[in-house]
Amino acid sequence: MSVQTCVDALIYWNGSPLSTTNDVTIHAERDMFETHPYVSDEAAAFFVKQPLWIKWSASIKAYYDDTDNTVQNSIQDGDIHAFVIYPTRDLKEGFWYGNAVAKNLEHSINPNVYSELSFSL
Repeated sequence: MSVQTCVDALIYWNGSPLSTTNDVTIHAERDMFETHPYVSDEAAAFFVKQPLWIKWSASIKAYYDDTDNTVQNSIQDGDIHAFVIYPTRDLKEGFWYGNAVAKNLEHSINPNVYSELSFSL
């Protein structure tokens, strides 16, 4: 399994930027399928490993924007929307995109007097 953490990531959810993103952690896991070709001599047998689909998820934390909370308030558990995740706001290369289901939505108040929005894809 590989894990990548993106600090100051830029996320577009349903075509709108989530402007106050704090960090994103992406987990990716790829299973391998082994094939055993038929051969008459077992000593000549070999294994061929074929990659399967990648199973992945993302955890997102963002500061809750009290001045314009339209995008944050539109994210609901179970929503399926298009998304784009850029690792940083400055570097627009090596991004992830697709459709995802929002889950585990939490809006919490931090002791440092700011509120956070966190959810998983």
